[in-house]
Amino acid sequence: MKILFCILLVLPILITGCKQLESITEDISVLTQLKSEIPTAGPYSYEDHELLSDYFSGLNLLIKKIDDHPKGKKGLAKYIRKNGLVNTCGKILVDKESWASIKANCWKGEYFICSEDVLEFEDSINLFANNLEGGNRSTFLSNEACAGNWDVQ
Repeated sequence: MKILFCILLVLPILITGCKQLESITEDISVLTQLKSEIPTAGPYSYEDHELLSDYFSGLNLLIKKIDDHPKGKKGLAKYIRKNGLVNTCGKILVDKESWASIKANCWKGEYFICSEDVLEFEDSINLFANNLEGGNRSTFLSNEACAGNWDVQ
């Protein structure tokens, strides 16, 4: 009877952790697909603007979700342990040159015609770095696939 009680007590904790990891895995899978489709050269069509908006808003929301919820941080740590930080960066983050090209193609005179999420990308990179633990943070800051060529604190 005690064993059954212990199993019933621990099972919800295990399921909750798995759900968070599953949610992050799904979000990263969607971002990987979107990243592969975003254009870097302009001018942008309506469909291009939608892709850019979907990618950058999705990335910003994922990072905010990780930052806002303690379980999000745990889920991220599990995902990184399983898949590797550099591999994760390569899947979801555009490099600095691509982002600069996208941002440059979003300006028409004095008007920014793309989603505001494009402009928030640098802040999201900083927020992502702040949610990484010790060794992963230093790897993130120094590796080219991650934030190695960004100005992250």
